[in-house]
Amino acid sequence: MRPPFAHIVCVGFASPGFAAGDSQLAASSCKPLTHVQRRVVEKADQGVDALRDYVFVTRAIHQLDMMEIAAKLDGWRVEARCAERLADAAATRR
Repeated sequence: MRPPFAHIVCVGFASPGFAAGDSQLAASSCKPLTHVQRRVVEKADQGVDALRDYVFVTRAIHQLDMMEIAAKLDGWRVEARCAERLADAAATRR
């Protein structure tokens, strides 16, 4: 015996608006990064020396240190890549 809501789930997947809802769901799952977090990810992608220089030069302004960045960088990179994928998908749809 099928559960009474099985037909609703099937209808939801068959509807043409599902792809739009899926992209909205993906957009809401990406946590926005601050300008400083984006810059840290950019510098980390350039290498450790570039990141270290950026942290040293901006230490009085942003109050960052390498230990704090080391703990958070992986998460920031995931969010940055998620935002890049969404921007690429939006650009290809136009």
